[in-house]
Amino acid sequence: MKKKFNDNCLNLENNKKILLHVCCAPCLAAALDKLKHKDVTVFFYNPNIQPFEEWDHRKCEVEKLVDLARSGLLGEGFEKLSLIVPTQLVDNFYKAIQNYRFLGEGSERCLTCIKHRLYETYQFAKNNGFDYFATTLTASPHKDAKKINLIGNELNFNMYIPTDFKKNSGNLKSKEICESFKIYRQKYCGCVLDTVVTPFRIGNVKIPGRLVLAPMAGFSDVGFRYIAKKCGAALTFTEMVSAKALIYKNDKTLDLLRTTDIEFPRVVQLFGHDSEVICKAVKLDVLQKFDIINLNMGCPMPKIYKNGDGAALLEKPELVFDIIANLKKNTEKPITIKFRKIENIEKTIEFAQTCEKAGADALILHARTKSQLYSGSVDWDCLKLVADNVNIPVIASGDIKDIKQAEDCLKKYNIKAVMIGRAAIGNPGIFGRNIDPRDAILLQLKINCENFGERKALLDIKKHISYYFKCYNNANKIRQRLLDAQTLEEFKSILQNI
Repeated sequence: MKKKFNDNCLNLENNKKILLHVCCAPCLAAALDKLKHKDVTVFFYNPNIQPFEEWDHRKCEVEKLVDLARSGLLGEGFEKLSLIVPTQLVDNFYKAIQNYRFLGEGSERCLTCIKHRLYETYQFAKNNGFDYFATTLTASPHKDAKKINLIGNELNFNMYIPTDFKKNSGNLKSKEICESFKIYRQKYCGCVLDTVVTPFRIGNVKIPGRLVLAPMAGFSDVGFRYIAKKCGAALTFTEMVSAKALIYKNDKTLDLLRTTDIEFPRVVQLFGHDSEVICKAVKLDVLQKFDIINLNMGCPMPKIYKNGDGAALLEKPELVFDIIANLKKNTEKPITIKFRKIENIEKTIEFAQTCEKAGADALILHARTKSQLYSGSVDWDCLKLVADNVNIPVIASGDIKDIKQAEDCLKKYNIKAVMIGRAAIGNPGIFGRNIDPRDAILLQLKINCENFGERKALLDIKKHISYYFKCYNNANKIRQRLLDAQTLEEFKSILQNI
């Protein structure tokens, strides 16, 4: 890295890798606008913080802000934003810092700590292929911010100081930095409440929020999942995939596994009842890009359960135990189970406990019975009883109509997240960030054209049309005109003139 120390280092080609060193979430918030469309890794590293609880609090805030950005809630352009929290370096620093913490007095002592901190981060950047190293340290209200600049030159950093941070003496006051954090939250999050953007974990995988898009056959294809992620969905699932069909490399089945770069964490939903087949499927190369495996044990459709799959497994807890236990032996990925309420609530609780004992990392409960299909109402009391009687996350599925209802359910029923299905079709803004129906359709078309070609993409988008325009005064005429379109260009022309 050659020596460079100015305000313009981020005006680079998009394929340059930048390591941004931050010490708190407000500093990151103040820098975010300059990081759009860049390949940026946020390096949260502030070993000076004492006690450790304060470190953990700041780390969680930074993680939350990065998750908000990656989820699209801070606008577009942050798809490549990632986060490193170097735990081992932190542990070593706490040991080493004792050797120089008391060198000098006042600001001299503090600058010594900062110098070592920057040097360690710089070495990490240099040794891990980063093109630029950036820091927000000069944003601190420290009266010796100019000396920090000198440290950068002394250590020969390829350093970037965001212009926004500079004010009068060269630094922005803490109060103003915190205000910028609030502005980002207010500007981009809108009606998204803290409860639904709070991260949680499924096994070793962090989920950046509490609103989840349900797997829906014929609807939750790669294009629609892309829209849902753009609108704030924390987690999306593939459509239901046959484990047996994967073994036979069925082309249509393999198409269901297509994903985009912004879909993270990635979840594949499998169905089947043969433990050996399922275990073999999860070892296939095509599934290695997925972070979580979900098993469907609740599908009520006759063609599924009459073959022994889906909801048929609700009656076979011993087989379910074997499937999950064997699967845990064959993959390190978290295993989640999606199932339905059994007629007897006690048996529903027992089924959930069986899944947990076998090694499931989370449960998704649609609290309707198989015979109900999608009629009637979800049994929220059943959901709470299940959540109260297991020690793994429970996600509620069914009947969520808006974010406020989602937040109420999260607070009331001891569940970790809510899964939204039918209410999201034609209304992906339910996840927190509104989008014009025409923009959503065009974007979905674009993604599906890239994955499946124009003909299939056009056929698939027509299933969504009536949902997107159901609230329009002339919805029937709009729908019919779009359905009659024979080519992609004709479809786009009609859409743009609505």
